[in-house]
Amino acid sequence: MNQLVHICLFISIFTNNFAQAQEQKTISSDSLLKMFKVMKPFEVFERVQFTWFDFKSCYNNTLLKPYLMKWLDRHEYFEFVLDKEKETITNRPDLIKDEILYMLNKRRRKNALDSILSNPVLYRQYRDSAISVYVNRYIEDYKGEHKVPDRAIIIHSYLAYPESYTIIKQWWDESGRKTERSDYFIPLVRMGSPDAQELYDNRIKQLVKTNGEIPGIMIIDGELYELRSSYAISKIIELLKVRMVYNPLEDNPQPYNCFVINYLLNDFFAHSIEVDKVKTNTPCDVQKKYLPEIKAAAKKLIEKYKTEELYWMRNMPFYKSL
Repeated sequence: MNQLVHICLFISIFTNNFAQAQEQKTISSDSLLKMFKVMKPFEVFERVQFTWFDFKSCYNNTLLKPYLMKWLDRHEYFEFVLDKEKETITNRPDLIKDEILYMLNKRRRKNALDSILSNPVLYRQYRDSAISVYVNRYIEDYKGEHKVPDRAIIIHSYLAYPESYTIIKQWWDESGRKTERSDYFIPLVRMGSPDAQELYDNRIKQLVKTNGEIPGIMIIDGELYELRSSYAISKIIELLKVRMVYNPLEDNPQPYNCFVINYLLNDFFAHSIEVDKVKTNTPCDVQKKYLPEIKAAAKKLIEKYKTEELYWMRNMPFYKSL
C-alpha cells in the first residue's frame, strides 16, 4: 500500500476515532476530585489518562487544580515510580537473585550463590540487602526526578493552565530540542505559544512549497486535526493550496485539497455554520468554485474557536503581547 493511500486511511481512521472519543462518557471535575481524595495523583492518572475530560469545568474548579498540577511534578512521579519499583523487585525472586549475584560478583564470591539460595536465613539477609541496593541504585540513577508521561503533558495542554504552560515551556527551553521532534512542541502549539507557532508556521510554508512532500502531509494533517483549535483551522485553510493528487479507496483520484474542503465542511456543520450550495457530497470541482465562501466560513469558525478558547487564553503570560 503506497503512502498516498495511507493518507486516506489515516484521515478516515482519525475521523472515526474522534467521533468515538466524543461519544464516550466525559469525566466531570467533581468525579476527578473524588478520585484524588482517595488515590495518589498518578494512580488517578493511570485510571483516567485516556478518558475525555470536561476541560473547562476542570479549569474552573479551584479545588481540583492543585491535584491536576501534580501530573507535571517530576518529583511526585519519581516517588510513584519508585514505589512501583520497590513492589516489583520485592515480588520478583528472579530479580532478587540477579541482585544477589551482582553483590557477590562485586565481592568476588560468585560461587556462594547456591549456598545462599538454599539457606533460608542467609537468603532473607541477602534478599533485604539486594532490595536495598536495587532501590538505592535507582534513586542514584534518577536523582529524585522522573520525566512525566507524555500523556500528562498532552492532557495539560488541553487544560491550559498558565502554570502548565510555564512548566512545559521551561522544559522545552531546557531540552535544547526546540523543534517538532520535541515531546513539548505540539502541546505548546496547542496552548498558543508564539515561539512554537512560529516554528509551526514555517513547517506549513514548507509543506505548501513542496506540495505536501516535506515534512509530509500525513504528519501535518494528523497534527492539525488533533489540535482542533482556531490556530489549527487557520493552518488547515493554507492546506487548500496543496494539490497533491492521490488515490483514495476508490477509482477516482482527487487532490488532497478536496479532502481538506470536506473536513472543513464537516466542521462547519458541527458548529452550525452554513455554506450555501456546498455540501460534502458535492463534486470537488464544484466545491472549489465556492472557495471564497468556504474561506469566509472558515474565518467564522476561527472566531468561534477563539471565543471557546478565551477563558484560558486570556490568562496566558503571552496573551497581552499578542
